[in-house]
Formats: sequence, C-alpha cells, structure tokens
Amino acid sequence: MEQDVVTIRSRKPSETFEYGNSLAGILRAGDVVALYGDLGSGKTVLVQGVCHELEVREFVTSPSFTIIQEYSGRFPIVHFDFYRLESIQAIENLDLDGYFDRSGIALIEWAERGEVFLPTNHFSVRFERIVENGRLLNMHRKIIFSGPKKRGLDRLSL
Repeated sequence: MEQDVVTIRSRKPSETFEYGNSLAGILRAGDVVALYGDLGSGKTVLVQGVCHELEVREFVTSPSFTIIQEYSGRFPIVHFDFYRLESIQAIENLDLDGYFDRSGIALIEWAERGEVFLPTNHFSVRFERIVENGRLLNMHRKIIFSGPKKRGLDRLSL
C-alpha cells in the first residue's frame, strides 16, 4: 500500500503537542495510529495533543499500567500502551479487532510489539532523538509521520 510520509522536527514538548492537534485534524472514525519511539520520546505528548483537538476533557496519561484507556470526545478514542505486554498472545488477548472495528480512533504506543495486528491502512508516527556534533539535543525530536495516500499528512503544521 502506498503511503505519504512527512518528517518534521520538534524542539520542545509543546510543539509535539501541537503536531498532535494537527494530526487529529486529518483523522477519521476507524483510524489506527501506531506510535514508535524510546521511553520519553514524546509519544504520550502527541497523543495528548490528538485528544485535546478531538475534545477529550479528561486528563490523558500513558496507559502503561492499565494497557488501555478509553476517552470520549468528538470520536471515541482508545489509547493502548503495549510496553508491558510480553508476548504476541498477550496482545491477541486484547481483542484488538473489536476495538479497531468501532467508530472511533485507536492510538497505540509501543506499536512495534503488536505490528502483526495493525490494519494495513494505519498511520505510523516514529520518534527519533536528534544528535548533532556528537551531542544529544535534549528535547529535539525528529518525528516521521506516514499514512494512507491523500489523507492530508502534507497539511501537518503548527
């Protein structure tokens, strides 16, 4: 499946949050967003931006310990965190198809642990820390968005 790819640079968490707002503007009911990146790379901050734009009024946190958080907004939102899941079987037991078939949006942190279950037309967001001249730039991130062609990724902006 052909995909559009957009790469941006975020210099601080507030910019990452704003890119989440922007991403929310192109999401539709039934979309799945897979998030990839190290601990502390900005995945939850981006999810908070998406949820804010989609009018979620609850405080959005990483569901590391609960695995799944559900929110009400303009769409129902299901926020997964696969970090603590040790096996494919544990992810399969979540019945992801039941969540993906809903009229809401699924946001999945640590998606690499369950890629086999992702629909082919999902969005991906990859976070990479930036090193320049041998120094890690503390809050700077390269964020690579990819998703189905002609869905508006080229319109992502602050």
